[in-house]
Amino acid sequence: MNDKRVLLASDDKDIAEIFVATLKKYGAEVTISRTGKQAIGVARLTPFEFVCIDTDLPGLDGVDVCLILKNDETTAHIPIYLVFGSDREEDITTGLRAGADDFLIKPLTAGELSAKIEETLLHSGSAPGIGAYSVENLQLDEHSHAVRVDSRLVDLTLTEFNILSLLIRHPGTAFRRSQIIEMLKSRKGCGYTIKDRTIDFHITRLRKKLGTGSVSIRSVYGIGYRLEVAE
Repeated sequence: MNDKRVLLASDDKDIAEIFVATLKKYGAEVTISRTGKQAIGVARLTPFEFVCIDTDLPGLDGVDVCLILKNDETTAHIPIYLVFGSDREEDITTGLRAGADDFLIKPLTAGELSAKIEETLLHSGSAPGIGAYSVENLQLDEHSHAVRVDSRLVDLTLTEFNILSLLIRHPGTAFRRSQIIEMLKSRKGCGYTIKDRTIDFHITRLRKKLGTGSVSIRSVYGIGYRLEVAE
């Protein structure tokens, strides 16, 4: 964990305090930029494990900062978390469309932030910032692009992998089809038109490949899908 660098783009003192205090426990060095323009310049010059951007930045909006960094060859590989002031679907969808890898909702808690840090820093292996996720007997590694159920390696397409990656990062959270579509559009390697029925098709294939067990992808009536752990 030594020599890990993380960039926080926020002018919110409360966010900065909880961020610095939490990252300090993991031995990570935090750089704080108080404007979007400053964050872009710093990110281009310094290698970071991940970048956390407050969407309520003065001047250049946090989502625009994310979009700029994800479209820059020197920073496109850096995982980006957006911090939203609310859980409005429109805001989260816009963030995913801009290329955000994940998101947090205000007010931040030390526990939630610690979970994100562990995902990106403690499980990053030889590829800093790339997460390894585990829910019960289901494991997903974004560095090796591997998915396992118990010890069984599951062969997934790129689209199936990206959908599962979104769901496993937020177990229990229901995602609308529109949110999943925007996430897929923001990922490289998606070169075809995605519709609601396309998502349903991929979910069906994912369920078959993952099989039955303690973890499953459940339909949420009128909304979409969520990853659920059986009680």
